[in-house]
Amino acid sequence: MFQQGAHEEAIRDFSKVIELHSLATVACNNRGYNYRQIEKNAEAIVDYNKAIELTPGDALAYQNRARLLAVCKQRKLAILNLHLNQPRKPANRINSTT
Repeated sequence: MFQQGAHEEAIRDFSKVIELHSLATVACNNRGYNYRQIEKNAEAIVDYNKAIELTPGDALAYQNRARLLAVCKQRKLAILNLHLNQPRKPANRINSTT
């Protein structure tokens, strides 16, 4: 397990990547994880939200955000996040053969 200093160093490194590549979804997700490990939950949520905004199908970002929300006692939002992560099913349509 990382010590706080290692998490802070990782945050600085991921911040540099994000600064250079504004579409760095993985870096946002990883920096969010490191923020969470040192209990900077507001910053972690911002990074998970950014990762989801950049790549809406990023299952890991939804899962990480759900875990953090659960830890923060926001269980309903956590469950909603897991549901948002589920693949969308096509609408039930009757096939026409005309």
